[in-house]
Amino acid sequence: MKTIKLLVIAAVFVSFSAVFDSCQMEENTVSPFVTEERAGQLVNVEGSTLECSDLEICSFLSSADLDGEGNFVVEANEADKYQQLLVLSKNTENVIYIGLYDPETKKLSVSDTSTVISLLLTNPQLFNTSQEQRREFIQAIKSNDRFPDLLSCFDNAIRNDAETALSFETNPLFY
Repeated sequence: MKTIKLLVIAAVFVSFSAVFDSCQMEENTVSPFVTEERAGQLVNVEGSTLECSDLEICSFLSSADLDGEGNFVVEANEADKYQQLLVLSKNTENVIYIGLYDPETKKLSVSDTSTVISLLLTNPQLFNTSQEQRREFIQAIKSNDRFPDLLSCFDNAIRNDAETALSFETNPLFY
């Protein structure tokens, strides 16, 4: 069972990688063998009973435990476009949050907002778009009147049962 979940996680990373790295028509200038540390802190949804120490963060290269305050350091491949990191439950291996790293600002955000934006960035209309076009897309969705509703829906799911917040079966309204 654990092997199947690891394969699912690997498939998610491959699909996100396809969306954000290989869809560009220009030559990729980043080597997959150059690594960088990503340090950050999970901003847990207020009112959630989720313990940060029960979570781990995964990059394409490695994973690391979060401490009780949600702090982490994980090794990741160098990025010249948005990079997603998954926050998993150690108990169920379900994805709870998705972190979003911006290589231009060198900032990694791991929160409800980064999770919602990361999921919206999987839009097929973004294939073959530049980093600047994706940045404009992010600004547009953040300013959309319905974005707070989507964020609230995700926050409520985290408060109710963080382990299944991203499950279509238990939270179809979110999707």
